[in-house]
Amino acid sequence: MTESAHEPSPAPLEVGKNLTIAHAATLRELLLCELEARPLLEITLPEDAEMDLSFIQVMESARLSAALQDKQFSMRTPASANLMRVLERAGFTTDMTSESRAFWFHEGTIQ
Repeated sequence: MTESAHEPSPAPLEVGKNLTIAHAATLRELLLCELEARPLLEITLPEDAEMDLSFIQVMESARLSAALQDKQFSMRTPASANLMRVLERAGFTTDMTSESRAFWFHEGTIQ
């Protein structure tokens, strides 16, 4: 195989179950540090994670930071039912861009 045939694998990052405002600053710092150190980062969310709007805001901020640095930030699995409810309550599912749909729901992407 040629060198170009090998695509690097994203670095996995598992986060804890409490993804609420109480832990938003810690998660933000973790994501920024990981994005600084790696060109590809893939986050794994616990299925039963507790989350609120602050989690969505931190993730959106990380997506923007990654894009500005020409890095790739993704979720290992599409949004769970719980995450989908948080996105809907926050109004994020209304008029979503194709990039947002690909990130949150893996629509139109091969992951």
